[in-house]
Amino acid sequence: MTEMEILKAKPEHVSEIVLLNDAVQQMHAEHHPDVFKYPVDAAEMEKFFRGILSSDDNFIFIAKVSYQAVGYIWGEIQRRPDNIFKYGQDRMHIHQLSVEPDYRRQGVGRRLMYALDNVARDHGISKFVLDSWQFNKEGHAFFERLGYSYFKINMRRETAK
Repeated sequence: MTEMEILKAKPEHVSEIVLLNDAVQQMHAEHHPDVFKYPVDAAEMEKFFRGILSSDDNFIFIAKVSYQAVGYIWGEIQRRPDNIFKYGQDRMHIHQLSVEPDYRRQGVGRRLMYALDNVARDHGISKFVLDSWQFNKEGHAFFERLGYSYFKINMRRETAK
């Protein structure tokens, strides 16, 4: 693979992020059509990501190879205060990670994750969290290789008849 560049996303990258998101959104909609919309209006998605980029607590990085966008990651700093049940916690929540299939297992996802590591460290944050849908076995294996472990399981069911 030629030289890879990891860039902090700017408004001019939004259309590339929208394109990279499409395959992920489609995959999720195929597995859970009752939860995920597809197709998603591209103009609305561009507006959404522009809003994310204007937030101080959200960070998007984009991976480029030969000037072509091949992946992106979106993380958010979340500062949770103490409450009666839980200790306060500052953490980096990974909302989305997408790498084009032809560029997987070549270090793109790892480099994107490391970009968020640097942001977290710069903000004094040592914890990362993410959620992933059960069908995403490839993603789970990737996260486990990076040291992530399971700590919470969500379950659902329909109302009893």
